[in-house]
Amino acid sequence: PGTYNANPLSASAGVACLKQIRTGEPSRLANEAGRNLRNEFNAMFEANKLPWIAYGEFSMVRVLPYSGERPGVSRGDHDGFIPFGGDLNQLDGPKSGKLSHALRQGMLLEGVDFWGTAGMTSMAHSATDVTQTVRALEHTIARVAEEGIA
Repeated sequence: PGTYNANPLSASAGVACLKQIRTGEPSRLANEAGRNLRNEFNAMFEANKLPWIAYGEFSMVRVLPYSGERPGVSRGDHDGFIPFGGDLNQLDGPKSGKLSHALRQGMLLEGVDFWGTAGMTSMAHSATDVTQTVRALEHTIARVAEEGIA
């Protein structure tokens, strides 16, 4: 199959995919998984007394790593939670390429493809996937802390 070669199998698969997308169900499931992941990250941060924050909208998940005191912001448990009133300078969080790279590597070691401090869910992410991702981040944070990075 190639682009623009009139392959009937590719065309049929495309039509079937578009019919599923039209229902809105794939987006709903991806957004639900993203919300659950953000909430579970925040619960894990709270349980471990980490000053980190997870936020995002839809299927996007961002993690803001802080050391020391957590900034004066309360974590949200709803889909529209954006800390710092949406201030881009603060949302970008403390900049540490070393930490972001270490988080990416650690998550890959745990079997999760997370982009350092951000990730995205899809309709295929189950409750089990969310739980495994939270455990992976918890283990990764512990590892990078042992290395003196976080």
